[in-house]
Amino acid sequence: MRIAFLLLAVSCVLAAQDRVMVGDNIFVAADEELEDVVCVGCSIEVHGRAGDVVAIGGKITVAEGAVVRDIVAIAGGLEMRGESRDAVSILGGSDIYGPVDGDLVAVIGGLRLHEGASVDGDAVSVLGGFERAPGIPIEGEVVQVGPAMGGIAGVAASGIVFLIIVALLLALAIWPVVSFICFAIMGPQRVGVVASTVNERAGMCFLVGLGSWIASILLSVMIPIMFFWMPGGMESVVTLAFFVTAAVGYTGVGYWVGRGMIRGGSGVGATILGSILITFIQAIPVIGWFIAFPIFGWLSLGAAIVSGFGTSADWLFPRTTRDVIARPAI
Repeated sequence: MRIAFLLLAVSCVLAAQDRVMVGDNIFVAADEELEDVVCVGCSIEVHGRAGDVVAIGGKITVAEGAVVRDIVAIAGGLEMRGESRDAVSILGGSDIYGPVDGDLVAVIGGLRLHEGASVDGDAVSVLGGFERAPGIPIEGEVVQVGPAMGGIAGVAASGIVFLIIVALLLALAIWPVVSFICFAIMGPQRVGVVASTVNERAGMCFLVGLGSWIASILLSVMIPIMFFWMPGGMESVVTLAFFVTAAVGYTGVGYWVGRGMIRGGSGVGATILGSILITFIQAIPVIGWFIAFPIFGWLSLGAAIVSGFGTSADWLFPRTTRDVIARPAI
């Protein structure tokens, strides 16, 4: 329930799904009919019918005879031999062999229309190659933004993809390690308190985190003016404090997310799983960069501060209880 609430706040695309998997491939059999299918760090193969199909870090394959409403493939590629309404591929090539009733979009990845394909809407290629077999009908417009993959432009586009993938891999490598170190230092009890604070006082954590982020910006501007005689000294202290607070908060939020997915197992395992999922969500172009990243960031900062780095969920704002006044006997 916790993970569903969090994903709903991040993106409606990832909310209220029929089948959601992390790191485990999804197979939709020919006799199955699902409303929505979401896979993070794994691939999806559809032989039946499905509504929205979303894969992050994995390939989507729609077999011949399968019917899918909308497809979104991020950093994994798309092979579509069945039917779909709209199809979007980001950071991965798209091979289309069947009919697309709506629009077809490929961003930083090759778009190839093979024999048997058709597009009733627009075909859009952004910073990627566009190949079209002879006689392939496209009812809408053909839009190609940026040059095709070839020559210097192709190398530049490939370089962009490479840098994005490297950045994602570094994030996936760094944050789980940071979470593991924080978990080892803080212990399961304090990490659990931070997670409970997020669960019980999410709104307060979000507001406190937002305020802390604004305060850090103001401090970064004011410190060089106020402490000009200490070049770099106070700024380093503020930067270190900000990083430690964020690391503690992300560890607690990762534990909260991980526990929402796996009930058993060790706390450190749930924390690492949650941190990996958060990183994947934040890496989603546009949605992750401008929505998920600040949401998770402010929530993590606030959770660490409100809980006093795992001291108590009421550390910063103690709850007040009113004494119960006995009613006079009638």
